[in-house]
Amino acid sequence: RYKGYIQGLKSNNIEYKNELYLASSDGNNIESEIIKLTSDNKIDAIICMEPENTVSTHSLILNLGYKIPNDIAVLGFTDGPMYKFIKPSITSVNQHGEYLGKYSAKILLDRINNKLGENFIDEKVPTSLIIRDST
Repeated sequence: RYKGYIQGLKSNNIEYKNELYLASSDGNNIESEIIKLTSDNKIDAIICMEPENTVSTHSLILNLGYKIPNDIAVLGFTDGPMYKFIKPSITSVNQHGEYLGKYSAKILLDRINNKLGENFIDEKVPTSLIIRDST
């Protein structure tokens, strides 16, 4: 995801700024980081990698008085039912978890049955953008 983010910036001639990338694996510091980013009016969109951080960020942005998507757009990964019921509903990248699970199980079984040999498999996961009200 990070590499895709960097490539997306490059493809659109946008300079990468390290201070705009938050590598937060837990929700403990997300509030202070979002407040810091929004206080300088540096951002117009936030892309979240985990559903919990997406919902927390969405709520925090609204509680800070910003309008989604007019002031700050919000996008999350892994589409789930909660994204469509939150207001405004959250745009997401659907990673097609069912397909990924079935494909992974097939690879595992093929590996167990020695159908793949020693080679690693490098596969791009199909995704789709579910556009909702937050962008």
